[in-house]
Amino acid sequence: MVIRVEGGEPALAELVARVARESGHDVRSGNGDGPVPAAVVDLGAPARELAAAPDPVRHVTARSRAIRTAAPPAARVVTLSHLGAHPGSDSWLLRAAAAAEAEAAGRGVVLRVGLLLGEVGFVAAVRRRVESTKVFPVPGFADTRLEPLDAEDCARYCVEAAVTVRALDDVYELGCGEMISGELLVQDLAGNLGLSRWTLPLPRAFRRPAATWLATPDLPARWIDAYLRALPSFLPRRMNAWEHFEVDPIDLRTALARAAGMSFPRRRRRAGGDDDEGAGRFDWKRPGKRGILWTRSR
Repeated sequence: MVIRVEGGEPALAELVARVARESGHDVRSGNGDGPVPAAVVDLGAPARELAAAPDPVRHVTARSRAIRTAAPPAARVVTLSHLGAHPGSDSWLLRAAAAAEAEAAGRGVVLRVGLLLGEVGFVAAVRRRVESTKVFPVPGFADTRLEPLDAEDCARYCVEAAVTVRALDDVYELGCGEMISGELLVQDLAGNLGLSRWTLPLPRAFRRPAATWLATPDLPARWIDAYLRALPSFLPRRMNAWEHFEVDPIDLRTALARAAGMSFPRRRRRAGGDDDEGAGRFDWKRPGKRGILWTRSR
């Protein structure tokens, strides 16, 4: 099957393309020449493009309409959106996501995600600052409950939604099945990097200075400020993805470790549904004894 991937942050677009190729599918980008795609995966406008738009909502509406107009009539369109997308949100990022969903209505599947863990987006910016500072400000989201999703699992959902022959619902809200607070997210990310960091909970009024501090060339401060406003909405409410997809999201602990650059094997499941002993965890063996006196070593 030929899949066309549109937009998105480069790291996420590469993940989707890799997962699709590993599954035996051909991947195309943009509207270039080649075979007619059977599915289009729209990862949304990149952060830098959105932040540069005078009116992000209007920009996203025009972009989504153009993608769906160019897609072959029989092609399934998979739209990656944000949890909490709503036209009345105080975050223009969620208003823009709602506009994209409105354009996608009746044409394919919408996948809503919240915080993605990995070398992508907001978490990559957080990791960069965690590595370079002793105190990490957490403006307005220290106690916010989040249900993250590993970026590679997000890519798997996108590819399966594009190629499955099963009937799917119009909207799915995705997460790993485990929750964490914003403050613990920063602390655990630092811990997986082998670092000890202090978090500094701050009022929401400090959100804009924090956004400027976290900004990167690919993630402008305007986008990060809108993202921080959206964080309290990043909890899935619909549980239908567990029934309709074969993706088995990796656990939160492993996803956080991978976001810090540590690679664990994907968890395997036995026929009875239990995890294999040790799968997805540190491979630790009890040290052997050496004579009467012995010491532990890792």
